[in-house]
Amino acid sequence: MDPTAILHLIESSEFQHGLVAGLVAFVIGWLVRRYRVDWGLLWLPTVTVAGVWAQVLDRAPTERAVLLYGWVAPTGAIAVMLMSYGLIKNRDRVELAPALIVSLGGVWATVPDTEVILLVLGVTAVLIWLWWPNGLLPIRPVGAIAVAVVAMWAGTVGSIGRPGAYVGAFGALASLALLSFPSRATSAWWGFVIHVLLVVGWTRLAGLSHSASTAFALGAAVTAGILAVRYAFSPDPPGFSIDG
Repeated sequence: MDPTAILHLIESSEFQHGLVAGLVAFVIGWLVRRYRVDWGLLWLPTVTVAGVWAQVLDRAPTERAVLLYGWVAPTGAIAVMLMSYGLIKNRDRVELAPALIVSLGGVWATVPDTEVILLVLGVTAVLIWLWWPNGLLPIRPVGAIAVAVVAMWAGTVGSIGRPGAYVGAFGALASLALLSFPSRATSAWWGFVIHVLLVVGWTRLAGLSHSASTAFALGAAVTAGILAVRYAFSPDPPGFSIDG
């Protein structure tokens, strides 16, 4: 990725609004850490307040984004379910929090309108430290669903004008469900590497296509290829023995 793009991300007002709001929420989260508040339920109002403050939510064309194509709403619901499943199933894995940042970064890298996702990234970049690596605040099912809904919504409103970008956002977020795909590798970070490859494939290959059907085909092919390689390193199924 072009280093200047990262610089523009950091310099953007939306990202900076998210950082400031995240810092305030971080202090609040630190003070109430003894109550083990759901991380996602702290994240959600922080994103909302930051969005109103930055006036991003007022400019987000939500209705047009959802109604522009008939397949957007159902596929978005699938992405939310897959992402929520990934967050809930893998909530105790050390690599989940960085994987979430990678997924959100992938959405930013592929959508043409980045205002909302930049703000989401800013908030997450700060609040993630309440979750990882010390686990001061856990993520629970309700919070996981809230994060997934807002993340997919950010990808949807940012994709207007290029359906392929929506598909890229879908893949980047849904890939969290595959974080614990079987592998013989002893390091938990092997799954994280696979996740990064999946996000890159969906966002920097499939997501750059204008056609949604082409993007889905490319994303599915990339996913099948990467998971086939990973499955080659997976352990034998339970009860299976080469010696019979």
